[in-house]
Amino acid sequence: MLCHSACVIQLTSSHHLGISSSHIITRRNRSKRLEKVHVVIGHKSCDLDSLISAFTYAYFLDKVSPPGVLCLPVLNVPRTEFNYFTETRFILEELNISESFHIFRDEINLHQLNDEGKLSVTLVGSNVLAR
Repeated sequence: MLCHSACVIQLTSSHHLGISSSHIITRRNRSKRLEKVHVVIGHKSCDLDSLISAFTYAYFLDKVSPPGVLCLPVLNVPRTEFNYFTETRFILEELNISESFHIFRDEINLHQLNDEGKLSVTLVGSNVLAR
């Protein structure tokens, strides 16, 4: 299971987030069902300003969104490539923010969420999603 600031998400096999209503338990109200997932995703360069922007805006959205909306910052790189982003990794390590708490673009099924009508996306520091 992956703990996030507003919820607990059960990971499916191969580390992909198969987010469904039954997998979400919010701290605000455990009986509420997930209505929407608002993903805040930064630039594919995964530079520090993009990462901080995604984290900060997702945190803000979490505070102002209704209880049925899960706001997630997503790093716009696959987890296997995160080792190449040394500046970003260094700062997160200095702040004692474990890599295990991050959600990477290959760990969340945006297509499934979109098909279910549950997806909202905010791009920060970018104008297109990486492939």
